[in-house]
Amino acid sequence: GDEKTGRAAAEKSAGQHCALKEYKIVGETVSYALACDSAVIASTATYHGDSFEGTMTTKRGGKDATTRVKARRLGACP
Repeated sequence: GDEKTGRAAAEKSAGQHCALKEYKIVGETVSYALACDSAVIASTATYHGDSFEGTMTTKRGGKDATTRVKARRLGACP
């Protein structure tokens, strides 16, 4: 979908304990930032047809954790 639709979905999934602070799409890359009760989460994902790769960084209590993801769509869910 477009940026407006993606932002609306991200705001809905953020729930009541997080606020969407940033959401943008540039080319094939989607990035967002959430401020939650006790954490700040930043994520960036770049899509390549049926695959994507990205990172998510969570900052909580003075500590950072970074997760790197590479994924590929295998097919429809059963």
